[in-house]
Amino acid sequence: MKKFTIYLAGDSTVQSYKTPVKPITGWGQMLHTYFKETEQKMNQDGCDWMGYGKKSASDFDQSIIYETDGLFIDNRAMAGRSSRSYFDEGRLDDLKKAIKSGDYLFMQFAHNDANKEKEERYVTPEQYEEYLLRYINAAKERGAQPVLVTAIAMRDCDDTPDGKFSVSFPEYRDKMLEMGDKYDLPVLDLGKATAYYLNTVGSEGSKKLFMWLDQGAYEGYPDGKKDNAHLQQAGAKAFAGLLAGLIRSYERDDKLDKVKADCKALEVQMGTSEVDEPGFSPALRPVVFRAYKITNEWFGKGKKVSELETYLAEKDKRLFVERVRQRGIVKEVSPDLMLRPEDEVVLSGRREFVIGEEDWIGPEVIDAQLLDFPAETLPVMVTHRTFAGEKVATIRSQKFMHGVSIRSIKRAGINVPVLAQTVVDSGDILELTGMKHEVEAAAKQMGYVDRPTNQTDMIFVGLGILVGGLIGALSIHLGGIPISLSTSGGALIAGLVFGWLRSKHPTFGGIPEPSLWVLNNVGLNMFIAVVGIAAGPSFVTGFQEVGASLFLVGAAATTIPLISGLLMGRYLFKFHPALTLGCTAGARTTTAALGAIQDAVESETPALGYTVTYAVGNTLLIIWGVFIVLMM
Repeated sequence: MKKFTIYLAGDSTVQSYKTPVKPITGWGQMLHTYFKETEQKMNQDGCDWMGYGKKSASDFDQSIIYETDGLFIDNRAMAGRSSRSYFDEGRLDDLKKAIKSGDYLFMQFAHNDANKEKEERYVTPEQYEEYLLRYINAAKERGAQPVLVTAIAMRDCDDTPDGKFSVSFPEYRDKMLEMGDKYDLPVLDLGKATAYYLNTVGSEGSKKLFMWLDQGAYEGYPDGKKDNAHLQQAGAKAFAGLLAGLIRSYERDDKLDKVKADCKALEVQMGTSEVDEPGFSPALRPVVFRAYKITNEWFGKGKKVSELETYLAEKDKRLFVERVRQRGIVKEVSPDLMLRPEDEVVLSGRREFVIGEEDWIGPEVIDAQLLDFPAETLPVMVTHRTFAGEKVATIRSQKFMHGVSIRSIKRAGINVPVLAQTVVDSGDILELTGMKHEVEAAAKQMGYVDRPTNQTDMIFVGLGILVGGLIGALSIHLGGIPISLSTSGGALIAGLVFGWLRSKHPTFGGIPEPSLWVLNNVGLNMFIAVVGIAAGPSFVTGFQEVGASLFLVGAAATTIPLISGLLMGRYLFKFHPALTLGCTAGARTTTAALGAIQDAVESETPALGYTVTYAVGNTLLIIWGVFIVLMM
């Protein structure tokens, strides 16, 4: 299969950087890591500091190309350039010489375009469209697909814990969105996605994404730095991941497909993806074990294991030494064990921390014997008595977490990003990975080990049904009119209570996921069938007696609240489209609608907005139904 190339035109937030300016990183430097596996690691002149890529065929020096087993990514972004200055310097002409049919041209400009103090860079939003059209036409002339990418969000909130982020350069973003509709072009709204992401990590957590550096931390920045525009490696990797999700989910021809894309983008932001489906597993392992040979001068004549781990922690790299080979002998690791040049060590940790360790320790080695040891991944449910309400950073700092990494966090079946500022809730499932004895010791401190089971707690399920039925059977009389929650209302109340009990006391109430699937789907289909059977006779009779007006009034009563709810969610509350759809289905207390929405958008994310509105809507339905009867 012939490979195609994604060309990147943009500014410093996209650019590939070299060693002397470490740790600054553009998202274009990390994008290739999300497209399967890089075919080879190229250590040659012109490499970026991540160790991948090589000088491209461009006439301009700062152009790095990355090769994966499916495509090339040719990053020709350059710091300090706007859509205007990039063009004026002849960089677009340089691109035209290389781009070919079947390729893609991604354009991200705005940071410098909006700078009125730099006349050679500044363009108005109207001029912005004129310049972008030159890039679009150049790509189309060569048979390539132009793609507009909105500028990443800057760290422009205040430093309070509640500081909120919003999209940067909104006038230029709006112009890109307008051009997408006007010229029928794909628009990847990276600005919106990154703003959403930054709000999940918070003001303090965002400092580790942008160039907020302590004095002496990096050779190129001896005085430190506080930069709210440019990214560190962690930020570039996170933003590149968001863009990769937008790329994979984008379908431009159908309004429904746009909703699908939004849902998939939300899944990416939350950390869920196709790998959660049966039969799939992630090709990119979140927690890895890698072996390195010690050659770095920092070790001198020798350093203790504890000194190396502390040194890496100070560089924001949470890594642990798991095994050591000295003079051909594999030894057990202890904090006081001395590590000397030519020793081989195995490090464990999340992949984003392990990448680039050749700079800190030495070259990576492939040693089957050294890496041949058992590691355990254990799901643990956090309880309110342990670490519910605590941030991931606080949990990681606990002494019992030595050697243990958090592989994933699941909340109500949805993956939550594993970030330092992520707050863990009661009932969350944390997957802990590490050596068996360390993982099991940590699990005891964290909460309840939620090992997979194939048995359903039928007592729990049966008791829930019984209690729900009894609650629904209770009634009181107002003005001679009996008022009750009914079976559905009682079941809802019982479900909420039992679900809460399960989150607080996870030792009972386990139901395997296949069983939940059967209950959900059989229940949904039975619900649809019963509604149809019950409503059929009365519908025909009413239609015969009243006529078409009954149908028209019913249609109006159904559609007006739905449309009103969608408009309120979109424009008043500014919810994500997936949440708005779920909220609307819940407000109408229509489980069948939720199922239809999830099938249509091919995502479970609408369920996040369904549960609360369903509970409130069902309660108000009962109360207001009685109230209207009494008023009449």
